[in-house]
Amino acid sequence: MTHNNIVRELKLHSPAGVEPALFTWPNTDQQSTKNDTVFVGGDEIVKTIRLVFEDYPELYQQNLNLSTCDIHSYTNMKELCDKFNKIIDTHIKLNRGTEAFSAHLEQRATAKLFRHILAQVYSRAVTDPDKLRVYEPFSPSVYGETSPDLIDSMLKVINLTEDQTFIDLGSGVGNVVLHVAALANCKHVYGIEY
Repeated sequence: MTHNNIVRELKLHSPAGVEPALFTWPNTDQQSTKNDTVFVGGDEIVKTIRLVFEDYPELYQQNLNLSTCDIHSYTNMKELCDKFNKIIDTHIKLNRGTEAFSAHLEQRATAKLFRHILAQVYSRAVTDPDKLRVYEPFSPSVYGETSPDLIDSMLKVINLTEDQTFIDLGSGVGNVVLHVAALANCKHVYGIEY
Protein backbone atom coordinates (compact mmCIF):
# COMPACT_ATOMS: atom_id res chain seq x y z
CA MET A 1 0.00 0.00 0.00
CA THR A 2 1.45 3.35 -0.98
CA HIS A 3 1.43 6.34 1.31
CA ASN A 4 -1.29 7.98 -0.80
CA ASN A 5 -3.68 5.04 -0.34
CA ILE A 6 -3.71 5.10 3.46
CA VAL A 7 -7.18 5.77 4.81
CA ARG A 8 -7.67 7.46 8.17
CA GLU A 9 -10.70 6.97 10.38
CA LEU A 10 -12.75 9.52 12.23
CA LYS A 11 -14.95 8.31 15.08
CA LEU A 12 -18.18 9.59 16.53
CA HIS A 13 -19.05 8.22 19.94
CA SER A 14 -22.61 7.09 20.55
CA PRO A 15 -24.80 8.65 23.25
CA ALA A 16 -26.01 5.09 23.90
CA GLY A 17 -22.50 4.10 24.96
CA VAL A 18 -22.07 1.50 22.22
CA GLU A 19 -19.41 1.13 19.51
CA PRO A 20 -18.55 4.40 17.75
CA ALA A 21 -19.52 5.19 14.18
CA LEU A 22 -16.47 5.11 11.90
CA PHE A 23 -15.93 7.40 8.93
CA THR A 24 -13.08 7.04 6.44
CA TRP A 25 -10.82 9.83 5.25
CA PRO A 26 -8.11 9.44 2.61
CA ASN A 27 -4.53 10.47 3.31
CA THR A 28 -5.02 14.06 2.20
CA ASP A 29 -5.78 17.05 4.36
CA GLN A 30 -8.31 18.56 1.99
CA GLN A 31 -10.94 16.95 -0.22
CA SER A 32 -12.05 19.05 -3.16
CA THR A 33 -15.32 17.26 -3.94
CA LYS A 34 -17.59 14.52 -2.65
CA ASN A 35 -16.72 12.56 -5.80
CA ASP A 36 -13.13 11.81 -4.81
CA THR A 37 -12.20 8.14 -5.00
CA VAL A 38 -12.49 7.49 -1.26
CA PHE A 39 -15.67 8.29 0.64
CA VAL A 40 -14.98 11.19 2.97
CA GLY A 41 -18.11 11.48 5.03
CA GLY A 42 -17.65 15.08 6.22
CA ASP A 43 -21.24 15.98 5.43
CA GLU A 44 -22.39 12.65 6.85
CA ILE A 45 -20.56 13.37 10.11
CA VAL A 46 -22.23 16.78 10.45
CA LYS A 47 -25.67 15.28 9.65
CA THR A 48 -25.11 12.57 12.25
CA ILE A 49 -24.14 15.12 14.91
CA ARG A 50 -27.20 17.25 14.11
CA LEU A 51 -29.47 14.21 14.48
CA VAL A 52 -27.90 13.29 17.82
CA PHE A 53 -28.57 16.82 19.03
CA GLU A 54 -32.20 16.56 17.86
CA ASP A 55 -32.51 13.42 19.98
CA TYR A 56 -30.51 14.91 22.88
CA PRO A 57 -31.12 18.69 22.71
CA GLU A 58 -29.59 19.17 26.16
CA LEU A 59 -26.20 18.19 24.71
CA TYR A 60 -26.16 20.80 21.94
CA GLN A 61 -23.31 23.29 22.15
CA GLN A 62 -22.99 26.21 19.76
CA ASN A 63 -19.20 26.20 19.93
CA LEU A 64 -19.19 23.20 17.59
CA ASN A 65 -19.94 25.58 14.70
CA LEU A 66 -21.80 22.97 12.65
CA SER A 67 -23.05 25.57 10.16
CA THR A 68 -19.60 26.86 9.28
CA CYS A 69 -17.51 23.70 9.62
CA ASP A 70 -15.41 22.92 6.54
CA ILE A 71 -16.59 19.39 5.75
CA HIS A 72 -13.74 18.93 3.26
CA SER A 73 -10.95 19.61 5.79
CA TYR A 74 -9.62 16.62 7.72
CA THR A 75 -8.23 18.89 10.45
CA ASN A 76 -11.58 20.65 10.96
CA MET A 77 -13.51 17.39 10.94
CA LYS A 78 -11.07 15.80 13.40
CA GLU A 79 -11.49 18.77 15.76
CA LEU A 80 -15.28 18.57 15.41
CA CYS A 81 -15.29 14.83 16.16
CA ASP A 82 -13.02 15.32 19.18
CA LYS A 83 -15.27 18.07 20.63
CA PHE A 84 -18.41 16.03 19.98
CA ASN A 85 -16.89 12.90 21.51
CA LYS A 86 -15.94 14.83 24.65
CA ILE A 87 -19.57 16.00 25.02
CA ILE A 88 -20.86 12.46 24.52
CA ASP A 89 -18.30 10.88 26.87
CA THR A 90 -19.25 13.37 29.60
CA HIS A 91 -22.95 12.66 29.03
CA ILE A 92 -22.39 8.90 29.36
CA LYS A 93 -20.19 9.27 32.44
CA LEU A 94 -22.78 11.44 34.21
CA ASN A 95 -25.92 9.58 33.14
CA ARG A 96 -25.21 5.89 32.51
CA GLY A 97 -27.17 3.77 34.97
CA THR A 98 -29.87 6.37 35.58
CA GLU A 99 -33.54 5.75 34.79
CA ALA A 100 -33.59 8.60 32.27
CA PHE A 101 -30.60 7.15 30.39
CA SER A 102 -32.21 3.70 30.24
CA ALA A 103 -35.60 5.12 29.25
CA HIS A 104 -34.07 7.04 26.36
CA LEU A 105 -32.47 3.84 25.05
CA GLU A 106 -35.87 2.12 25.07
CA GLN A 107 -37.35 4.69 22.68
CA ARG A 108 -37.63 3.84 18.99
CA ALA A 109 -35.62 5.91 16.56
CA THR A 110 -37.41 8.74 14.79
CA ALA A 111 -38.14 8.17 11.11
CA LYS A 112 -35.60 10.88 10.25
CA LEU A 113 -32.85 9.26 12.34
CA PHE A 114 -33.71 5.82 11.00
CA ARG A 115 -33.49 6.98 7.38
CA HIS A 116 -30.06 8.47 8.09
CA ILE A 117 -28.86 5.22 9.65
CA LEU A 118 -30.33 3.18 6.79
CA ALA A 119 -28.58 5.40 4.22
CA GLN A 120 -25.27 4.90 6.05
CA VAL A 121 -25.72 1.14 6.22
CA TYR A 122 -26.80 0.93 2.57
CA SER A 123 -23.90 3.07 1.30
CA ARG A 124 -21.43 0.84 3.12
CA ALA A 125 -23.07 -2.49 2.24
CA VAL A 126 -23.98 -1.75 -1.38
CA THR A 127 -20.87 -0.13 -2.81
CA ASP A 128 -22.06 -0.32 -6.43
CA PRO A 129 -25.88 -0.02 -6.66
CA ASP A 130 -25.74 -0.24 -10.47
CA LYS A 131 -24.68 -3.88 -10.21
CA LEU A 132 -28.03 -4.63 -8.55
CA ARG A 133 -29.77 -3.53 -11.73
CA VAL A 134 -27.94 -5.91 -14.10
CA TYR A 135 -30.50 -8.60 -14.87
CA GLU A 136 -32.77 -9.82 -17.62
CA PRO A 137 -36.04 -7.84 -17.48
CA PHE A 138 -39.06 -9.78 -16.20
CA SER A 139 -36.86 -12.69 -15.11
CA PRO A 140 -37.03 -14.26 -11.61
CA SER A 141 -33.87 -12.35 -10.68
CA VAL A 142 -35.42 -8.89 -11.10
CA TYR A 143 -34.33 -6.61 -8.29
CA GLY A 144 -36.41 -3.69 -7.15
CA GLU A 145 -36.10 -1.59 -4.05
CA THR A 146 -39.03 -0.42 -1.99
CA SER A 147 -38.70 3.25 -1.14
CA PRO A 148 -38.72 4.38 2.50
CA ASP A 149 -41.78 6.55 1.75
CA LEU A 150 -43.72 3.53 0.50
CA ILE A 151 -42.69 1.49 3.55
CA ASP A 152 -43.85 4.31 5.85
CA SER A 153 -47.19 4.38 4.01
CA MET A 154 -47.55 0.60 4.31
CA LEU A 155 -46.86 0.73 8.04
CA LYS A 156 -49.54 3.39 8.53
CA VAL A 157 -52.10 1.31 6.61
CA ILE A 158 -51.42 -2.09 8.19
CA ASN A 159 -50.83 -0.67 11.70
CA LEU A 160 -48.88 -3.62 13.14
CA THR A 161 -49.46 -4.45 16.79
CA GLU A 162 -47.22 -5.92 19.50
CA ASP A 163 -48.57 -9.45 18.98
CA GLN A 164 -48.16 -9.55 15.17
CA THR A 165 -45.34 -10.82 12.96
CA PHE A 166 -44.20 -9.19 9.70
CA ILE A 167 -42.72 -11.41 6.96
CA ASP A 168 -41.18 -10.02 3.77
CA LEU A 169 -41.05 -12.68 1.05
CA GLY A 170 -38.34 -11.69 -1.41
CA SER A 171 -36.57 -9.36 0.98
CA GLY A 172 -33.57 -8.63 -1.27
CA VAL A 173 -30.96 -6.64 0.64
CA GLY A 174 -33.35 -6.39 3.59
CA ASN A 175 -34.23 -2.71 3.63
CA VAL A 176 -37.95 -3.37 4.24
CA VAL A 177 -37.16 -5.82 7.06
CA LEU A 178 -34.78 -3.35 8.67
CA HIS A 179 -37.27 -0.49 8.27
CA VAL A 180 -40.16 -2.43 9.83
CA ALA A 181 -37.99 -3.78 12.66
CA ALA A 182 -36.82 -0.27 13.52
CA LEU A 183 -40.09 1.63 13.30
CA ALA A 184 -43.02 -0.77 13.72
CA ASN A 185 -44.29 -1.99 17.03
CA CYS A 186 -44.59 -5.68 16.16
CA LYS A 187 -43.37 -8.86 17.84
CA HIS A 188 -41.16 -10.30 15.07
CA VAL A 189 -39.87 -9.24 11.66
CA TYR A 190 -38.51 -11.78 9.16
CA GLY A 191 -37.11 -11.52 5.66
CA ILE A 192 -36.81 -14.41 3.23
CA GLU A 193 -34.74 -14.20 0.07
CA TYR A 194 -34.14 -17.12 -2.28
